[in-house]
Amino acid sequence: MVAAAPVDDARPAADQITDPPSPVRGTAGDAERRITRQFAIFVGAGYLAYLVISIPSIGASFAFMRSWWAISAPIAVFGSGLAIGVAGIVGSQRWIRWTTQIAAVAFLVAVLLTPVGWTGVHTSIASGLWYATFMGLVAVALGLQPGIRPLVYLAVVATAVVVCNTPVKEVGVRVAPLPDLAFAFAYSMPYVCATVIGVRTARVLDQTRAATYRVAAETAAAQARTAERARFDALTHDGVMATLLGASRMGATDDVRALARRTLDDLAEIAVPSTPDETVSAATAARRLRAALTDLDDGVHADIRIASETADVAYPAVAVQTITAATGEAVRNSLRHARATTRGVGARLTADSIDITVVDDGRGFTPRDVAPHRLGIAVSIVGRMRQIDGGDAVVDSTPGRGTRVTITWRR
Repeated sequence: MVAAAPVDDARPAADQITDPPSPVRGTAGDAERRITRQFAIFVGAGYLAYLVISIPSIGASFAFMRSWWAISAPIAVFGSGLAIGVAGIVGSQRWIRWTTQIAAVAFLVAVLLTPVGWTGVHTSIASGLWYATFMGLVAVALGLQPGIRPLVYLAVVATAVVVCNTPVKEVGVRVAPLPDLAFAFAYSMPYVCATVIGVRTARVLDQTRAATYRVAAETAAAQARTAERARFDALTHDGVMATLLGASRMGATDDVRALARRTLDDLAEIAVPSTPDETVSAATAARRLRAALTDLDDGVHADIRIASETADVAYPAVAVQTITAATGEAVRNSLRHARATTRGVGARLTADSIDITVVDDGRGFTPRDVAPHRLGIAVSIVGRMRQIDGGDAVVDSTPGRGTRVTITWRR
């Protein structure tokens, strides 16, 4: 047996396991947030590049466009586009959503105001106005929004660009509207589709991961119930039957009475809560925790401390059962993977809290590198604890420096 590390040892956390993602309808999950942010930064960089490229065209537009349009249109279009990149850097999904919508509206309004801002003078520039060179980028930005709106917008804006931009060009540099429109739409469509598919794939990944976590959590709970039943069956065989056999042979002796009392205490320790309102005492909670650890490995010593004021305190039975199961999983992971020479469990029970640490000096690992299909930590420990009111768990581990699991519950 090894001594447990003190439960109040405040070692700095190097890496922490976060709770499993659980995206709900209408909200973005972790994968969708990350890919949306990356696309937003990409779009903002694209706007910056096109701004640099378009400076000569913007300057030339003063020769055939009214000043109010030549000044306000580039500010509105490029300003809103650069804002998308800023929103991506900040990482706010709401900002990304709003800035993409504003950029789409600003671009379309600038295009539709072209006939109003045109002075009637034609330009010999083959592309006409500067906005004709990057209308697909606006649709890519709108591809960060759900649904088929980006493709509909691309069709609308391409038509608007061809209709409004063609008249300002001299006859010698004009292209037939229909082929020009077809080329503009076909050239931009693959990029828009790639954005839509990327965001949708990330959303499906989030939903799949959330479903996997739920199934794993249900499986872990079922395994815990099966383990409890197995312990109950073993106790019935080894305790109840032995008591009855002793009573039939020796009668009501002191030894038989003591065996009966121990058996009843053991049965109380593994009793499964029948209702959410059921409570257990601190002493019973400590016995259940110690029994669960002993079942895993007799060499794991549990240093359980009960504060003096907890004599009459009652904990929710569901919380005690969850804490016991999570602690057992932490010890089980250590036994399977840590290759540790020392291992300890410390627990402190107070009137309004339960704090447990599982510490080993094994090989450790980098929590963020744990494969997605390895759900023992995310579901059976962290996820399990965060499913109950007041519960939490943190896994702190560094390669070569062991692992520390902190399991807490606050009333």
